[in-house]
Amino acid sequence: MEQKKGCPLCKNAEGHVVHQKKQEGLAWVQCEECSLVYKTAGKDSLSTDAGYYQTGQMRETMPYRYGDSTSVTPEIAFEEKNEIQWERFLKVKKYINRDSSVMEIGCGSGGFLHTVNPYVQDCIGVELDKELVEFSRSRLNLDVRDTLLSDIDFSGKKFDLICMFHVLEHFDDPKSFLRQVKKHLKPGGRLVIEVPNFNDTLLQVFGLKKYQEIYFTIHHELYFSRKSLAKLLEDCGFQCSFSPFNEYGIANHLNWVQNDRPVPGASRQSGRCFQVSSYNKNEKNSEFVGEFNQWVRQVNDDYKELLASHGFFDTLFCIAQQS
Repeated sequence: MEQKKGCPLCKNAEGHVVHQKKQEGLAWVQCEECSLVYKTAGKDSLSTDAGYYQTGQMRETMPYRYGDSTSVTPEIAFEEKNEIQWERFLKVKKYINRDSSVMEIGCGSGGFLHTVNPYVQDCIGVELDKELVEFSRSRLNLDVRDTLLSDIDFSGKKFDLICMFHVLEHFDDPKSFLRQVKKHLKPGGRLVIEVPNFNDTLLQVFGLKKYQEIYFTIHHELYFSRKSLAKLLEDCGFQCSFSPFNEYGIANHLNWVQNDRPVPGASRQSGRCFQVSSYNKNEKNSEFVGEFNQWVRQVNDDYKELLASHGFFDTLFCIAQQS
């Protein structure tokens, strides 16, 4: 099994294995210097294998990760993230206006661009999955390019905001990719990055073996901590600010701890919170269910605050600007 040499971020050769998939011949190592987790063995990087994404093979892993067999359809892929797309928009809203140009790399089924489109001058998506591209174009009327970023001719056009939500972890040479992305930013423009956080509760606190098998997926070359992502951005000439968060809440975590699997449909509810919607409806029951749902929401919020106070987040959200 051929090993890559050293950390792709800091080139340090010292590290320890944090996960292996022996059957597939894969391993991930955490760098002792910068804390980046990187894939060290197995087949060539999927970041150079456009066909893996174009044919929807990556999307087919969603049922195993989210417990929902319908997650592979473009319609559900769009609907299941409505809430989080709005949250993303609120985080970047102050950086855009009616004259802004926005690009999203890895735009999926177009949910974020569909949300931001009414508030900006124009937006462009980049997506390799042919079925998702067709959905975004025909159903959402979005301008989506279906090839690698390096192959797109923007005729000198630059963007005020470039977003990448759960994209950067797919590249085995993140510096080269970010420098390529940087060329498309206007002076003073901002880069928005969202990636899985290696300091994930189910991974680091509960240490669930089955969750580890799902978390470490073949198409993820890298896993970042706040430290390693900050170093990468600084090395590429960016200043950055973080607002990490927990997408998945207490209902999903408890189901993993008790049943070793995600809450069914976790992707659609974004793991926010379990809520009773079906019950014997009468005045007394409705009053109780209303108070119960309010109480559960508060418990979920308190749980997320507890996680945050100890530095546990499933997602790193970062806004970067050229230094």
